[in-house]
Amino acid sequence: MKNSLAKKIGVFLAHIQGFFDELFRMIFKSLRNKNTKDEDKKYEDSSKLKSVVKKSANFIGEMGDSYYEKYEDIKSKQKEQRKKD
Repeated sequence: MKNSLAKKIGVFLAHIQGFFDELFRMIFKSLRNKNTKDEDKKYEDSSKLKSVVKKSANFIGEMGDSYYEKYEDIKSKQKEQRKKD
């Protein structure tokens, strides 16, 4: 059987993972972009809470970018290794 049930389920799960990867990538990117746009306004926040939230959003956005960059690097190395095997 060319398209077995196991293969269809595997493809379906890969699509779900791809969807969530892209969703989180967009969230992390929007967090970083929002923080950058707010810094460009060059106004001083009087609220310490706002400052903490902005720094946290920037941290989470940078962490997400770093995660996906390394994740893609690991996956490409694994793919190259499989080709050699």
